[in-house]
Amino acid sequence: MNAQLKSYRTFAVQSLVVAIITFLLLEGVGLFVYFLKHGSIYYTEERGSGATESPAGGAERSLETRSILHPYLGFVFRPSLPMSRVADSERIPELLDGKATESSWTSLSTNNHGFFSASDYPYVRKNQRELIIGVFGGSVAQWFALQGAEQLKNKLQQHPFFSDRDLTVVNYSQGGFKQPQQLQTLSYFMAVGQKFDIVVNIDGFNEVALSHINHQRDIDTSMPSAQHLLPLLGLMGGGEVEMEMIDNLHNLRMTELKLKRFERWESSTRSAGLHLVMSVLHARARSEYAENLRAIDSMGRSFKRTNLVLLANLPKALSMPESIREAMNFWLGAAVTMQELCNARDILYLEVIQPNQYFSRKEFSEQEREIAINHESPYREAIESGYQELPDLVRRMREEGVNVLSAVSVFDEIREQTYSDSCCHYNQTGNELLADKVAESIIALVAERRILSTGYQGAR
Repeated sequence: MNAQLKSYRTFAVQSLVVAIITFLLLEGVGLFVYFLKHGSIYYTEERGSGATESPAGGAERSLETRSILHPYLGFVFRPSLPMSRVADSERIPELLDGKATESSWTSLSTNNHGFFSASDYPYVRKNQRELIIGVFGGSVAQWFALQGAEQLKNKLQQHPFFSDRDLTVVNYSQGGFKQPQQLQTLSYFMAVGQKFDIVVNIDGFNEVALSHINHQRDIDTSMPSAQHLLPLLGLMGGGEVEMEMIDNLHNLRMTELKLKRFERWESSTRSAGLHLVMSVLHARARSEYAENLRAIDSMGRSFKRTNLVLLANLPKALSMPESIREAMNFWLGAAVTMQELCNARDILYLEVIQPNQYFSRKEFSEQEREIAINHESPYREAIESGYQELPDLVRRMREEGVNVLSAVSVFDEIREQTYSDSCCHYNQTGNELLADKVAESIIALVAERRILSTGYQGAR
């Protein structure tokens, strides 16, 4: 009996020693990896309390899509959607690329109309000196409104016309928007009483790439992006519940809950070793989340048309050149209408054609090329073809009276990294560079007296 007890004790001591050694080794590796990645000692960094809401709560377990259908705008983000549903703790550093900003956009949620903003809409002018700058477009415009706002205001206020004004940049952009959604958004919010002094519409990529995807799925150019709309319509199932879509949404939601748990534990643990383990699990969950998103997106290609929503068919199958020409013509008409609508209200309008990595003379570093270029991108072919037609489109826009800035080459001479992913989005540096060009164009329009004075007198 004593021998057996002694054996148990020996085993327990050995197990404890192994556990301690394993923990110390893990802790050492965690410290080393953290130092290589961040250049600091893990224990000296301030840790979060981890006292965030438990993912086991009832509200957290509800099955909700990020976007919802909108009767006028096609689709918008769900109101009160936290930024973490769109850009998590891994995505935000990619967007910031090591730069600190004065803005608190990283903690924003969507407002009453589903746009990321600190204010509900319509936004009310605070005083007679305030100028309201509305930014319209897709996701590139959204990140510009959030990340480039401070740079845009700083550049504008260096000009005498803006130096004594309070400038407010308001985001009316939404991921996946393409014309005529910007036009619809502008007219809708004007109708409900929103006042603007300047409207900046940043588009191009979605008008070309997403219109082509519509054409591939036999959906008219005038309809919202099929890539974004069809998964939502799939929930209707033509009168029957689309179970596969429900399953995919459930998987996506469960993966998101895992992401939140790992992120909370990763940020709150006092152990460098456990932080390393949580960071690995978090990275795996993030990869799984991306796979679930792709699965939902791919389902849109095979959805049957629901009889509850009208989706206009494409009149005929289009070749790539025909698809590009159709997209360009529609884009032109929408831009002209936005310009005319703004002219009628004495609002300065600026159409900005965004740069994209798949049509660029930028000399990419090996690191940026790995981030920015994906030869299998579903958007690459349309952009490579469509952006070649931009000089002619710009000429036609100007002939029609559109104030247009072609920013396609804005990154061409920049050696710093400006892209944050392989789609179309920019990091903080890229958004600030674009803000500089936008500010220059706005100032040039003011200098040329190409705006009517009435609207600005009302804001004096």
